[in-house]
Amino acid sequence: MRFKIGIMVLSVLFAGAAWAAMPLAPAFGPNTYTIPAALGSLLPIDPPKPMPKTVFQDPSGGPVSFTQFKGKRLVVFFWSEACAPCLKTMPSLNKMAERYAGQGFEVVPIAVDSTGAAGAKALLARQKWPRLKAYADPKRELAGELGISYLPTAVLVDSSGMATAVLLGPQNWDGQDMLNAVMSNASPKAK
Repeated sequence: MRFKIGIMVLSVLFAGAAWAAMPLAPAFGPNTYTIPAALGSLLPIDPPKPMPKTVFQDPSGGPVSFTQFKGKRLVVFFWSEACAPCLKTMPSLNKMAERYAGQGFEVVPIAVDSTGAAGAKALLARQKWPRLKAYADPKRELAGELGISYLPTAVLVDSSGMATAVLLGPQNWDGQDMLNAVMSNASPKAK
């Protein structure tokens, strides 16, 4: 079953299909929100695929692409201000980014809101997540090229710029299993 789900996600991930409206994750009430166990939704990409050269916005609103991150391991996290599970996940991403700052690793949170980098920057500042930079894909070109239709979605990228795994839904990013998977040089394997 896990293999079939993985194949379906991977076929969508790099299909290059035309962009459709990105549905937001369902709203969670205050007593129903939970973060699943780390690596519970990890879908390895085998063989790894190169990240697209599609341009998105850096924190100043200027153009940036994944070629500028070569040599670093990445967690590319697609989120929206309107996505409650995304926002619940951000504090653990901030802790992960803080823990591994300067170690050849970077968290790249990419907001898909129409407000672009300026809107993402304002939200990150209000929430006091100083280690998260305000990248944005306001036209959803990058998200569309990757076939992302669920928020939050994260793509793990190795130091050579190859996507090695996809994680759907909120995660505990500063949990030890997740940290080990992200910081290892090998492609992480689902448990």
